[in-house]
Amino acid sequence: MDPAPLRLALEAAFAADDPAPPSRAREAQRLAAVERLIAALAGQDFAAVKAELDPGVSIEIHAPPEFPFERRISGSERLVETLTANFAAVEQQGVEILGLVAQGDAVVLTFREQGRLRETGAPYDVHTVMEFRFAGDRVRHIREMIAPSTGMA
Repeated sequence: MDPAPLRLALEAAFAADDPAPPSRAREAQRLAAVERLIAALAGQDFAAVKAELDPGVSIEIHAPPEFPFERRISGSERLVETLTANFAAVEQQGVEILGLVAQGDAVVLTFREQGRLRETGAPYDVHTVMEFRFAGDRVRHIREMIAPSTGMA
């Protein structure tokens, strides 16, 4: 997945409906870290992924059972391994940014993703909310909630 269009969409979502986004330096720094993390994941640059993570990072993933993801992980080393496996479980990903909120030490990203489950070849169409929490300049916690887009246009 080419991260450039996603990065542009994130920056546009950050500035949308905000009369003074340049004055929100802290939130802009957090968003830049999320952008770097996503770009590193898309490029499979796992050293760069780890650089964005607090050593004690944790993630919780709430997803339909057809997604063969590990659901709870702690520690940057383990998280990088798990994200690698999770990303390998899907293919032909297309992402549409639906919304973004950045406030203080939190960035919340809402998007629609379509693709295929690699193991079965089955198509998927989901809406996802990802919450990134920071400790200092690094991601400390990620909460991801994935739901089928059935009935959504």
